[in-house]
Amino acid sequence: MQFELVTVPFGDGLLHGMAHGSGDVVALHLHGTWGNFYENPFVAALAPVYADRGIRYAAVNLPSHDGGSIAESMSDSISALEAWVAELAPPGATVILQGHSLGALKIIHAWQNNHSLTRRVRATVLFSPFDPVAFYGGKTAEEIDANRRAIEAHAAKFGENSFIPEDVFGLWPLNSAMYLAATLTGGEWDVFPSRAGTHLNALQAITCPTLVALGSDDFASFPAPQIVVESLTKQHAFVIEGAPHNFAGKEPELGVKVSAFLDDLNL
Repeated sequence: MQFELVTVPFGDGLLHGMAHGSGDVVALHLHGTWGNFYENPFVAALAPVYADRGIRYAAVNLPSHDGGSIAESMSDSISALEAWVAELAPPGATVILQGHSLGALKIIHAWQNNHSLTRRVRATVLFSPFDPVAFYGGKTAEEIDANRRAIEAHAAKFGENSFIPEDVFGLWPLNSAMYLAATLTGGEWDVFPSRAGTHLNALQAITCPTLVALGSDDFASFPAPQIVVESLTKQHAFVIEGAPHNFAGKEPELGVKVSAFLDDLNL
């Protein structure tokens, strides 16, 4: 399958993406942590699912692609998404927003804050949304508070751009500012509070048809993926058995679910 390289000016440079197909409906995929459009196989695997329905499909980089995730900025990502919509979806075109992991959280954030770009969105696809407060901070309020106090002290000593100690979070590098933003209860990243069981309420801001997909082996999910999905009674929500956070090896099963969802939209 052939993809077109697309770009959009952002900041002092360009952001890149890949696009396939054409049509008056444009689906935009947003990557997650350390993500991009060329490393997660499910991203390209979904292109035919959209193309078969006459939907232009684009997987685009945000400022946080690759190593940029060390210092995530919600506002920068939303601004970049706005730029991509303006570049790839001409006036009058319908938009589908698809996001994976932190990309899904950014889409939820845009809806919760009634961002103007959501007025053009016909459907939302959320892959592996998770609770960043629980994932980065801890499973209990006491653990979250203790870890945040440790990083606040670390940032005061070494600066907000310093990497946090691995004994607080060691799966990949994060700077102190990102950690404190991501673990703030009620903060800008706290858009899918599954730790408290209120993630269904958090999705009520999304006023278009919504698909939510998690893998049964998703390491970032808390509580277990099946428990998370069972609470989402008003969405097209499901668990793919045996799938990890990025659905590796389960791309066909994911494609079947997305196909059914798109068929239901009657675009």
